[in-house]
Amino acid sequence: MAEGVIFTNLQALARKFGTDAATVRKLLAAYAEASAAHGIRYRIVDAGDYVFRNPEAGRNRAVALSPADSWVEHGYLLADYYRFGRSTADDETNYLFIVGGADVIPMPVLPQYISDPDYSDTDIDSDIPYAYLLGERTYPMLGTAEIFQYEQYFHAGRLPLAHDASLDDLAGYLRRAAKAPGSMAVGRAYGQTDLTWLSASASVSEPFRRNRLFRGDVRLDERIYTQNLFVSPCVERSIVDKVFDRGADFYYFNLHGSDAPTACSFYASYQQQCYEAVTPRQLASAEKPNVVVTEACYGGKFQDYGRGETMLLAAMGDMTLLYLGSSRIAWGASKSSSAADLDNADRLTNVYMAKLLEGYTAGEAFYMARQSFFDYNDGYFTPHQALTIVEFNLFGDPFLHVGVRREGAKAHPRAVKALAKGAVNAVVERKCVYEAAPASLLDRVRSAVDRNLSLIRAAVDRQLYEQLGVEPRSLSTVTRMKYGNGDEFYAFNYLQTDGTIKSCHTATADLNGNVKSIISTK
Repeated sequence: MAEGVIFTNLQALARKFGTDAATVRKLLAAYAEASAAHGIRYRIVDAGDYVFRNPEAGRNRAVALSPADSWVEHGYLLADYYRFGRSTADDETNYLFIVGGADVIPMPVLPQYISDPDYSDTDIDSDIPYAYLLGERTYPMLGTAEIFQYEQYFHAGRLPLAHDASLDDLAGYLRRAAKAPGSMAVGRAYGQTDLTWLSASASVSEPFRRNRLFRGDVRLDERIYTQNLFVSPCVERSIVDKVFDRGADFYYFNLHGSDAPTACSFYASYQQQCYEAVTPRQLASAEKPNVVVTEACYGGKFQDYGRGETMLLAAMGDMTLLYLGSSRIAWGASKSSSAADLDNADRLTNVYMAKLLEGYTAGEAFYMARQSFFDYNDGYFTPHQALTIVEFNLFGDPFLHVGVRREGAKAHPRAVKALAKGAVNAVVERKCVYEAAPASLLDRVRSAVDRNLSLIRAAVDRQLYEQLGVEPRSLSTVTRMKYGNGDEFYAFNYLQTDGTIKSCHTATADLNGNVKSIISTK
């Protein structure tokens, strides 16, 4: 039987719900009992009332953490439980089900991987530190990607709760999730994409076609429905209700998102205009237990929002049991010929959906999606790949799975300990060699140092314009980067505004001018 932890703060939840801690514990204990029938032994670890098991920490030393205490202190409790509190000494990956938002259990805030001065995100919200139990060492080890060589102790998932959530909201999710292993069959999928990303979205959603989950409604105009995907902005707020499949079991969205407080939907852009493509109301109207996967920027935002005010909260507050989304700006490609060439958010979501449909638990599927980056790109690990691994979070019970759990699909615990099989060849040095600024001395001097840079830029400009219509004048910075093995490359960063949507495009090229990749923000 698998082992897991329900990690929460009972007093914080009780205050939030206007009840007592005993009532909340009883609710969680009932869920743990129901989960045992499905193959996992969950234990409740209360950060607000914990007694250390480790003799070296002082046997019977009690602590009462509050949500204001750091995630590092909360991690110490988990480390103590993992090493001294479990019913087995087997060194295997467990499941960590965090109940509550940052007002219950803090969500770690980590440094940003992208060094472009025009990049708007300065940090990342991520639960990945709880998987490793490395405390303060997590920060530098994430920065160098060394952490991915270490054992992962937990498959982590979090149940987000709106700031105005009630006890009924928690009970509703737990009730649906307790029934899921017996009722969460997958027979139908709904996919929606921005027109610009249609090619990539078709490759990402290939697992749906392989499992024959799309409706295949060929009667619709191809401007609205093509390659088994609904296409925006033709599908926008005024007509989305007519095509949105409320009876689907699996939802996939490759649309824009925003961190603006009032921008709570997913969007599409076209000819300098921004269109609302799908809203929280559609997700809240789903009729069956379901899974949601989104590539949108900020698709996983929820902190400080009320019920139904973001796509994540609307989904999880209704029928959604599992939700995968990013806390920050997500990156992906506009073109793709097959699933094999996908990278960043496209790769992560494709592998996650494929493994989930193969019978793996959500935690295992998410782990394997992250692991896939280390079997790709000849071992080179880019800052955008590191960002993708960290900024996407799994919401919901990580032990849940769809369809029938096939024993052959279970990942062997000792085979999935570390994401990387060896040393990670990550970027170790960055140097800005071009910065677009009026009369910029940095621009003039650094460009002159490398005479070949202007020729490489011309090749990159041409490809960006041909593929995405990005004007050369929108080039913002050029950064020269060096991998740990000494290899170097350029990253050309472009800024573009399409109506109210600001997009970043990054093209990488080797020192000989060969363009290796072109990716854009979601």
